[in-house]
Amino acid sequence: MHAPTAEKPYSLDYLRDEVLAIAERESAEAAEKRLEEVANDFPKQRLSVLRGRAYLAAGHPAEAERLLAEIDTPADADEDLFEECLQVKIAIALENNSQARVLALCDEGLARWPDSTRLKEIQAEQLAEDDPARSQELLRDVLHNGEPQLQTVWQYLGVAGQAGDAAARDAILAAPEDRRENLAVLFSEVMGHHELVRWNAPYLQWAQREFPDADALRWRLLNHYNINGQVKKAVTLAKEIHQRNPQNPEAVRMLGRCLIDHDARKALPYLEEACQQDRSADYLFDLARCHQVIGDAVKSKLLHWEILEQNPYMSSSWTNLYLLGNLEERLWPYLAPMLERGCGVDDEYFLVAAVKLAIDRQEALPSAWFPLACRRWEILRTHPGFDDERPRLQRALLAWQSKRANDGDGQQSVPRNFVESLIGRYWWPRHSWVPAE
Repeated sequence: MHAPTAEKPYSLDYLRDEVLAIAERESAEAAEKRLEEVANDFPKQRLSVLRGRAYLAAGHPAEAERLLAEIDTPADADEDLFEECLQVKIAIALENNSQARVLALCDEGLARWPDSTRLKEIQAEQLAEDDPARSQELLRDVLHNGEPQLQTVWQYLGVAGQAGDAAARDAILAAPEDRRENLAVLFSEVMGHHELVRWNAPYLQWAQREFPDADALRWRLLNHYNINGQVKKAVTLAKEIHQRNPQNPEAVRMLGRCLIDHDARKALPYLEEACQQDRSADYLFDLARCHQVIGDAVKSKLLHWEILEQNPYMSSSWTNLYLLGNLEERLWPYLAPMLERGCGVDDEYFLVAAVKLAIDRQEALPSAWFPLACRRWEILRTHPGFDDERPRLQRALLAWQSKRANDGDGQQSVPRNFVESLIGRYWWPRHSWVPAE
């Protein structure tokens, strides 16, 4: 429980964090008591806004709205007071699903800050279904004239009404010339997401031709080729990047990484050179994988253990050690912390290996496995995964749900298949590894 203290926080920002934490963990009344303790130390109106914010955080939007209505914030009010008051009012309107109120509040803010990216993004989000053309117009304004963020790009692609690569090209080419390259790089940061990946290669190929000096685009295209098993294209581009950046350890490492599946013995000297300059977990992982492909399991194991000593949450190394065999006793203690931390969604076979190890040890996995597995399943809809990962994960998810049916609420990607469900329930993996509710 919160222990009240009469000490004055050194800033209003600190007080805000403290009050909101009290409201969420205890109650709005407890937060109000803390505000009373510092009533003489901060401006009255700023504390009134915090009081409203606390009631909203505690789940009382009606009371929060009443408190905010009592605060006078004319257009020429103190900027910090006006901004925080506006933030809370918008949050209340969003909580109440009041589109008209949200749009009106954004207009109030834009009258004071006409270039505000966030206010335009909020308006665009509210208009996305009812008026996608206006939503697109707002977001293009931010892209072309404002300070666009990744959120801006995501929203724009959602309302553009075009294939992702075409929408990105059109938005970039319509921008002022001095902004185009930075926009191309910004779009590239989201195009690799599994929901957009089908447009990633054509977009990056176009962007690299259009902006040949933008190394960030070349690197992202290389990563796309490498991740999707396009070995020849990856090696060709990795050699080009290495020639452009011969002293860059990351360029050396990437050439080695891409060569692993082409000729692992040719990859080895590049990866060893890279690890001489940088012995971080990511660099060591590529070297360990190279030794594994060559057939030197002993060196590979030693490197993967070195990685786990550096980073005990490196689920990809954990998976490789599991696949190399006979290490179950040492590996099991790492598993629950990894799952609780949210590791492994992007790592091939990790979540299937976790199930296999739990079955072998006759142990139950923590409940954190299920939401991670649902997210992994969504990725496997557009990526092939490793070996039998896809059918194994599907059966594991179905087995889990047959024992814990309520866990499916809100999980959009749980697969449905009657035959696989029977296999999961009665053959592999059954239920022994699924924790009790």
